Parts: sequence; structure tokens; C-alpha cells
Amino acid sequence: MSDTGELPVAEVLLNACCSSTRTLKIAQWDVVCYSHASPDRASTPNEDAAACFQADAAAGVLIVADGVGGHQSGEVASELAVRHLHEVLRFRAARAPDSRGSLRNAILDALERADRAVADLGVGAATTAAIAELNSGFIRPYHVGDSLITLVSRRGRVKWQSVGHAPLDYAVEAGVMDELEAMIHPDRHIVSNVVGQADMSISVGPRLPMAARDTLLLCSDGLSDNVSTEEAAEILRKGTLQESCDDLIRLAQERMRAADPFSDDAGKPDDLTLVACRLSSERSSDG
Repeated sequence: MSDTGELPVAEVLLNACCSSTRTLKIAQWDVVCYSHASPDRASTPNEDAAACFQADAAAGVLIVADGVGGHQSGEVASELAVRHLHEVLRFRAARAPDSRGSLRNAILDALERADRAVADLGVGAATTAAIAELNSGFIRPYHVGDSLITLVSRRGRVKWQSVGHAPLDYAVEAGVMDELEAMIHPDRHIVSNVVGQADMSISVGPRLPMAARDTLLLCSDGLSDNVSTEEAAEILRKGTLQESCDDLIRLAQERMRAADPFSDDAGKPDDLTLVACRLSSERSSDG
């Protein structure tokens, strides 16, 4: 950490379109990030945003934000979520450059600030936010909306997954609908809790250990509406982190290009953003 309190790593994809994945290292984690606009909206901006921050020598924060489709200034809302998280973490670093411990208060503060800032735009803007705190070999997830957070073991078992704040996600969690049905349902775009609404609520997940070759994935629904959890877990258990992410992106984009509104097959063109991480091979072992 520098004497000025600047965050040493800040990979920010603010509504950017990347032609390939980007890789970086945050503390003891290897991280891959990617964001691209929907293939059927060449004249409109990417409403997704993402960022990866190193908070101190042992900790980092990842975020994926998806400006809610159909609302004005979705791209502004997602950018505000990322910028407020960056500002709060930077203030924390400047105030206590040698600080250690949980980032929970900083993350919750950033989300509350972003909620007020998005609401203050006064144009009906909103965004989801999927955030992961990385801290000394453990992760803790936080989310608002339906952007997905999934922890997958090296054998392809889903160890933990967020439940989106959306009617269809609640139906899947309750067992009254399966995931594949939800992926093609006409109401899959409906989200019941977002950053920018007066009664926003934040789901805080458990503190979870990451084992060697576990993969943590944060993504917008450009991925989760086109690739099932089972398919994603199978892909993530193979190859390097970058290879796995490239394969996920390729499959999602193939389904977007082949999407047919009159078909029962999965496929929905949308902005696609993901951030994934594994413990660095320098830090972890396969024991």
C-alpha cells in the first residue's frame, strides 16, 4: 500500500467492451475479468460495469454491476456502484494504510452511497451489484439484484450460490421451477430489488474458505441467462482460469447469436460481464 493511500490494483471496466479477457493478480488471487455489450445493440452502450480492487496486502474486492435493462441511464447506475466502492476503499486505505480485517462495513457503506446516488439521478435508473470480499484465503459475497455469485470446487461441485432478488430466482430456490425453465421464461428480466430504490436490501453471504482450484465467479445475466449453473461448473473445473472463462464466454456468445424468440432453447442477447478468481498457484496446493 502506498503512502498516499492509493489502491495498488484497480482494474475497472466501466461500461467498456473488451475483445478478450483481462488477467491480473490481487493479493493471493489470480483474477480474470471480461465485459462486452450485447451483440444485438450495436448503437447502445454496455450497461454492465466491473472492477477488481486490492484493499490491502491480504485482501481485495470484486464487483459486477448490471444496469437494469429498460430503465434510463442503466450504464450510469452501474458506473456509480463501481465508483462509490472504489472511493470508499480508497478512503479506507488513506485513513488506515496498514488496516487488516473485514471489509464488510466499507462494502455496505459503498452500496448505501451508491443507492442514494442512483436514486438522486431522478431518471428511474437502477443497477444490480454482485460483490465478493477476498480476505486471507476466505471470501464473503454481497449482492443486490440478480447478478450471480457462484463458488465452484475443482471437481465441478457448486459449493455456494447466491439467490437472485427476482421472482424466478425465488421460484427456483423454492423448487417450484427448475433453472432451465427460468432461463427461457418471459419474465426472466424482472428484478425485485436493485441499487437505486428506496427500500433496497443487501444480502450478505457467509464467510467461505476457498480451497485449491476452487473458482469464484461473479457474472451479469448475460452469462447466467445463456449458460446454466451445471454447464458453468463443468467448464470451470477444467483448464486454467483464463481458459475456463474463455470457454464460458464463447458458449454464451454462441447462444446469443443463435437466439430464437420462438424456440425453447436457452439464448438471450444481453451485455455479458464476468469476474472470476482462484487462489494463486503460488499460494495454494492441490492437497
